[in-house]
Amino acid sequence: ATGAMILSWNCQGSGGSLCSTKMAHLIRLMNSTKSHVCFISETRNSSISRTTIINRFNADNAFVVPAVGQSGGLWLIWKQDIAITVVNHSHNYILAVCSSNVDNKQFGLACVYGDPHHRATHSIWADVHQFVVNHSTLPILCTGDLNDIMAPNEKTGPGRPNITLINAFCAYVKQCGFID
Repeated sequence: ATGAMILSWNCQGSGGSLCSTKMAHLIRLMNSTKSHVCFISETRNSSISRTTIINRFNADNAFVVPAVGQSGGLWLIWKQDIAITVVNHSHNYILAVCSSNVDNKQFGLACVYGDPHHRATHSIWADVHQFVVNHSTLPILCTGDLNDIMAPNEKTGPGRPNITLINAFCAYVKQCGFID
């Protein structure tokens, strides 16, 4: 969609409530970027409702995948300029078709929170690939914290980069036709 600003953030926990300093920072970030769509991953929250999120972030709509215990949690929040239809979702992704209410252009949106333990990585990417195939006439944006890297020099911190995981991730990206 023309001019659609999309913000994606792994917040590593919502800070316990929507009144936390972390969520106040998110509101400032959404306002300063004038984002139309916001994907928040790893909220670690299962108690905040869709309606509460809409009200707190002055949004027009939201889709919530609650955390399981203190793990995961996804929020997709959007403003009135965009119409979003969620096609599929899991603990690790929200797959949606977006339409601009300004110029009627459509695009696919794959919001991914990759499995940090790599147990579900193959099934996540199989579902993302199926979404891409099913919506092959649309441009598709993939965003989020994919918890993978495409090259050894992207690795920071202790430990060596896992070449097997890097090669698998590069294959998933290529299979979906995504460009980094």
